[in-house]
Amino acid sequence: MGRILANYSYVALTFLFITFSTLFYFTQSRIEFADGAGFDGVKYVNTVEQIRSGEAINNPAPFVYRLASPYLVSILPVQPLTGFLILNLLCTLLSVLLLNYWLRKFLKWPWLAFGLSVFFLVHWAGSLRFSFYYHASCDPLAILF
Repeated sequence: MGRILANYSYVALTFLFITFSTLFYFTQSRIEFADGAGFDGVKYVNTVEQIRSGEAINNPAPFVYRLASPYLVSILPVQPLTGFLILNLLCTLLSVLLLNYWLRKFLKWPWLAFGLSVFFLVHWAGSLRFSFYYHASCDPLAILF
């Protein structure tokens, strides 16, 4: 079991990521406030639109200081909320793979590292599920780093 997890844990985590993403896509409804942008998301979507149009960024603190996610979303050729969802899912996948790598370095049993990584992936308040509920969030990128 340990050798199998050592060799295929990243493949298994990616498969579980795709499986649970599909599940959450069909079962998790999106926030309805501000047409799906959410409360803070309104300001992040506004920041994306300001970056795309070349305007000076004009948002209240702390939103004016959180520019990495809106900037990366502004590069994508999609609507801002779709861009946030894509970025957040990519960051969540990278986070779970890096977590598994790190845990495998410090834990004796590979199955424990794998189990904790799966728990991180499917936790009810985790980045994966929350990204489908609240697209315009900067948290998954912050969790990655």
